Amino acid sequence: MNEHQDMQANEEQEGFIPPYYMLIVSALGLVIALFVALTQREFSVVGWGGLGIAVLGFIAWALMAPDQLRAALTGRTAQYGGTAVIVTIVFLVALIAIYAIVKQQGWRVALSNNQAFSLTEEARNVIEAMGQDPSTPQVKIILFYAAADAGLRDGDQVLLDEFVEASNGKISYEFIDPDRNPLIAQDYGVSRSRQVAVVALDENGEPNIEKAELLNLLNQEQLTNAVLRVAAQGDFRAYFAAFPNGLGLDDGTALGLSEVRDLLRDAWNWQVEEITLLDMMTGTVDLNDPAADGIVLVLPGGSSPLPDEQFAVLTEYLDKGGDIVIFAGLGDEQPEALATAPNFTNYLEENFGLRINNDLVIDPVQAFQSPTAPVATTFDQTHFVTSTLQATDALVFPLSHSIDIVDEPPANVTVTPLAFSSEEAYAKAYTLAVISGDTPLDKADDDPSGSFVLAAAAENTETGARVLVFGSQYFPANQYRDLAIAGIQNYALTLNGLAWTTNFDSFASQISQVQLGTRVEDTPIFATPSDLSTISFITVILLPFGTLLIGVWVWWRNRERVDIHQPSQQEG
Repeated sequence: MNEHQDMQANEEQEGFIPPYYMLIVSALGLVIALFVALTQREFSVVGWGGLGIAVLGFIAWALMAPDQLRAALTGRTAQYGGTAVIVTIVFLVALIAIYAIVKQQGWRVALSNNQAFSLTEEARNVIEAMGQDPSTPQVKIILFYAAADAGLRDGDQVLLDEFVEASNGKISYEFIDPDRNPLIAQDYGVSRSRQVAVVALDENGEPNIEKAELLNLLNQEQLTNAVLRVAAQGDFRAYFAAFPNGLGLDDGTALGLSEVRDLLRDAWNWQVEEITLLDMMTGTVDLNDPAADGIVLVLPGGSSPLPDEQFAVLTEYLDKGGDIVIFAGLGDEQPEALATAPNFTNYLEENFGLRINNDLVIDPVQAFQSPTAPVATTFDQTHFVTSTLQATDALVFPLSHSIDIVDEPPANVTVTPLAFSSEEAYAKAYTLAVISGDTPLDKADDDPSGSFVLAAAAENTETGARVLVFGSQYFPANQYRDLAIAGIQNYALTLNGLAWTTNFDSFASQISQVQLGTRVEDTPIFATPSDLSTISFITVILLPFGTLLIGVWVWWRNRERVDIHQPSQQEG
């Protein structure tokens, strides 16, 4: 009778909802709060809501089952486990105190073998040198991390703080959510989370976005080199003159120059602009700006001679040590073009020891698609412009003029022929009838033949002026970039020429680059088929089934021991 009454009382105490349901709700709220605290940068409303649910759930359980709460506080578990709980709480409080002191003092020790969270000795040395150089600008590292990657910020921040410290404050960093700030992400060309932009700041603290570098991941070696490149980037400018029938800088067709433009802007961080002679004559563009590290004027064709007044702008620029790259064009309404007109080619001959002939080089043996597009496979290997070419490389010169080198160059001038046609080539005097096809291109008795110079470079060591001449205006066209895989290196040679005329090659070689080297943990491990079989046996069979057998053995031993010591009913 009493037992029945106790059961009935317990059922009445439990009520409609069992009390332990409240404990489950409280535990779920606590899990939500912990998840928000560990994964979010700030403890949001969701976290506070989860914490509130945890507290309210625990209070509801205590009110619904006071006997269970009393038993938990005064029962055997509390008596024997109280000391353990107190020791655990004291230990956690001590850890928190130690962490707070270490964080306040900024004490750090690198424990990872690959130094993922600390600068290597090589990186620290170059960053410290950059920080001590008063001429280097402030550099900002912008990390575009979405909310889903917020948990990675704390680890990355440790490495970034090392950059800030080593640079003596010249490096700063900022985390930006690309989803919340899409316009900023678009300015830097960010397309996904965890990309990193490195940008130099001007005197007003504004970022020079046009010359920023974008990294796909936060990698110490790549980040260090990007910081060095951005901090050391010079002011290099390429001005492409716009002439009738010349190649267009913004032209994305096969005969345009957009591929060269994009590389100069995006990879080399140059200022690239298309200008007119009027811009030079009126002073809108200063070709001799002393603040620039290098300026080059590019003449991509031009079908008409320049009037003497306009041509004087070019000669004044060159006489003051200016640099120029000429892609000689063809005449349109008259046979003479800009580069083959007497005023232009006479000036080049008298001042730089080379002359652009008003002819058309034809090669019936070594040509690309047509005899009027001779192919050069012989190069000067000593000059920077052509020094990178291999024996299997070739250059295409569509509708090209030949270039003559004078026997005795002017004082202080060095002339170097760079590329040559084959011995089977010949040249016909250029006329409108020749280019239109009205005149046969077969070799005549009076046509000069042999190996012609198709590209040449000249330098005045006194004024510093550099002149690079290509016989064909179509030499740098977009169509030749994709042909590099076939060994046609027009695109690479165009870039080499721009680098040489501006001394950008010397400037770039002076920028320090850090190489972390191969780490021991990055060394690949090779396993033979027998090794793989052994590894498979250990991981798939031995470890799981061995653990299971040990568990069964322990259970069986304990079972036998219990049977031996179990008192019989008669003994009881």
